[in-house]
Amino acid sequence: MTQAAGGSSMPPLIDPVFGDIQRHQAAWEALRQALGETDAPKLSHEDARSALVDLVGASRQLALARFRTMRGAIALLRYLADALLMPGAPRLPIEVGFDGSWETAFGSTCRAVANSLAALSTEPTVVDRVAESIVDALLIEDQEQAKRAARSAISAFVDGGR
Repeated sequence: MTQAAGGSSMPPLIDPVFGDIQRHQAAWEALRQALGETDAPKLSHEDARSALVDLVGASRQLALARFRTMRGAIALLRYLADALLMPGAPRLPIEVGFDGSWETAFGSTCRAVANSLAALSTEPTVVDRVAESIVDALLIEDQEQAKRAARSAISAFVDGGR
């Protein structure tokens, strides 16, 4: 495999959470249009209902999103914070997709974030990327030794250096 920019020979890791965020943004904008809150023509009642259904689905997907990178985790949490703190807007009607319970929706989101963070420390792709970075930086020939170093580095990062 040829080396990519930045020295890594692995292809860039695409985090699916960015697609979830984009889907939610599009659904939110479609609902705003349906309600006549944009410069675009107001949509029909049926189109508005469809836009709300799409927003609820996108919100549920966002609440259960699994990220694969720290960049994805940060983007998701920042986006959720902005959506939840937006004054006067039901931008994130996730409770609708969780039996109408805000607590269930928030608990499900917290669990998804915690599970994704835990997975970052054990996902083979992440370990391989860290190992390759170690190999590139230190010119280590032994890939298995680099993977052990990667696991150790990830563990120290996840566990606070213990």
